[in-house]
Amino acid sequence: MTSKLPIFNWKKSLVEKVTSTGKLYGLVLAGGKSTRMGKDKGLLNYHGKPQREYLYNLLKVCCNKVFMSVRKEQAQEFSHEINLIVDKNLYPGPFNGLLSAHHLDKNAAWLVLACDLPLIDEKAIKQLVLSRNATKYATAFKSSKQSFPEPLCAIWEADGLKRAENYLEEGKLASPVNFLLNNDVEIVKPVQEDVLLNANSEEDYLEIINKLKKLKENRYIRQTILKSFGEEAQEKLKQSAVLVVGAGGLGIPVLQYLNAMGVGTLGIVENDIVDLSNLQRQVLYAEADVGLPKLEVATKKLKAQNIETQIKGYPTYLSNKNALEIIKDYDVVVDATDNFPTRYLINDVCVMLEKPFVYGALHEFEGQVSVFNYRGGPTYRCLFPTMPGRGEMPDCNENGVLGIIPGIIGNLQALETVKIITGIGRPLSGKLLIFNGLQQQYQQIMFKAVKENLHRTQLETNYEEVLCEMDDLISVIELQNMLNSNAELQIIDVRTSEEFKNFNIDSSYNIPLQELSRRKHEIDTSKEVVLVCQSGIRSAKACKYLKEQFNRNFRELEGGINKYLKNAINI
Repeated sequence: MTSKLPIFNWKKSLVEKVTSTGKLYGLVLAGGKSTRMGKDKGLLNYHGKPQREYLYNLLKVCCNKVFMSVRKEQAQEFSHEINLIVDKNLYPGPFNGLLSAHHLDKNAAWLVLACDLPLIDEKAIKQLVLSRNATKYATAFKSSKQSFPEPLCAIWEADGLKRAENYLEEGKLASPVNFLLNNDVEIVKPVQEDVLLNANSEEDYLEIINKLKKLKENRYIRQTILKSFGEEAQEKLKQSAVLVVGAGGLGIPVLQYLNAMGVGTLGIVENDIVDLSNLQRQVLYAEADVGLPKLEVATKKLKAQNIETQIKGYPTYLSNKNALEIIKDYDVVVDATDNFPTRYLINDVCVMLEKPFVYGALHEFEGQVSVFNYRGGPTYRCLFPTMPGRGEMPDCNENGVLGIIPGIIGNLQALETVKIITGIGRPLSGKLLIFNGLQQQYQQIMFKAVKENLHRTQLETNYEEVLCEMDDLISVIELQNMLNSNAELQIIDVRTSEEFKNFNIDSSYNIPLQELSRRKHEIDTSKEVVLVCQSGIRSAKACKYLKEQFNRNFRELEGGINKYLKNAINI
């Protein structure tokens, strides 16, 4: 088969430009068992030939050598004219064939095609080659369900495969698919298809590469033309790494603006799922995302916003067991949790690692912003020495928050982060900025460093105040089972009467927390008593009080009504 497209007439110069060794080999993956490579294993009729053979001949046009990756039992199906690589079962997953090929020649770059991929024809190959950067990796194809490029239709450099294999051997990755998803390689977004397909010479190819570079430069031109910002500050953003703890009301605007402005690496710590109640303030998420992991959705949409950003996700909650390891690789930490225990943990880790962190907090129509541990400045404990009790903590799940307030405070946090990284302006170190949304007022409170809070050698063993023992907590499923079994049970809802009328669990009884002391005689202590509130804060306080009054155990619904409703939606 010969190509009618002029691009392949200069194969030699093309190979020299897209590989570091001058070797560009083609590989057709025809031996996989996964549906990604087709249930028919490439035998589907495709342009008058079995697809696997069609792809093999297609690769001959632009590659130095071409191979077919197959399983051992398939080898007899092919003629002696086809170069075969028998899978060595090096690693599980669809890239077993690619790694087997890499072992054949570890200095070669591989142009990889898998059976049953859409749009595979001469123009598509041309677009694939032209859309990739001269020193990194990319592809012109994307799945309709995923924002990342299709890893089985890509050019893989030799050093990239070597690094992927090292990760696999260290047990850090399940397969090289994760290697691509973890952004250890740079993906270059293709320019318009009509521009790519009109490249008919080496000069056209170089012009397109230059256009790609120019588009990259123009992306941030509104920032770089600022006299007090410029290219130098933009480069600082590119080289920086920022960890955002929480992808909720505060974290979303922080992530979106830092991503748009060109921060090189964004880390996201988040282990929650999207809830319908999130949508009025967490504007990155949509109704279709309800029930999906926030980290998964945020990562996908942030990559669609700026493909140049390296995004690292941590599907966990920050704790004293993982915080030091996670935070150590970042320049700035943004506290977007609006959670006291996590905030004190972040502060202590940042003091130990000498890293600044940007604070944001919300309460109804108000918000606060500050910068802690910046160049020897005050820490969070200099302003708030001790953690408030769990029942004393303001929480938007309990008290509510106007949807726009997190956006305002999150944007102010993003601004402080940019100032820290680039050195422009004066960060809010030693200053607490308080915003009142109803009055549209800002005020600053000055505070000084406290010497004993500026140094720390170890973390605390526990950052949570224990009001009820773990044995006193009852899960939503356990409660549902008890209700279904008609157990001797009394559910006491300690929310306000208005909240109770809006929604309540069947057979529950309302005694608002503020009335508990004078109405505690209404509790039937002969039964199992389960305390319920909106998120678990008020029920924990009620649990502690009642245990002291009756000298017996009380149960507390873990996560409160919020978790109860979430579980009902998932069911």
